[in-house]
Amino acid sequence: MKVTRAIAKSSVFGLANPDGALRNHWKMYPDTKPQTVNDETFRQARRIFDSRFDLTKLEPGAKWGENMPAQWKRMADISIEEGLIPKNFDISASYTNQFISKINDFDQAKIEAAAKASGW
Repeated sequence: MKVTRAIAKSSVFGLANPDGALRNHWKMYPDTKPQTVNDETFRQARRIFDSRFDLTKLEPGAKWGENMPAQWKRMADISIEEGLIPKNFDISASYTNQFISKINDFDQAKIEAAAKASGW
């Protein structure tokens, strides 16, 4: 749960301050930083960052790490259609939301505020 909570917190930070998250990434992993950082290379890096982080945005009312039965059903339907799993496959046995409340037990607003005030 702690790893999943850390991923959720980093997602909150990255969505609240993408420039800061990108610069922090370069600080942690200097080999990923472009040799020359200028307006154009930064715009390109942000475009890549945004394309990946946009996938982490939550739907209204969803919680970090939450499994949505409808999404699992769509995947199961495709797998059944392709003969990868049996027609009577119990999709509810494939996932759990048992730990979602503990994963989301952090102050999202506090992390957003820290991200915006981070100085990046």
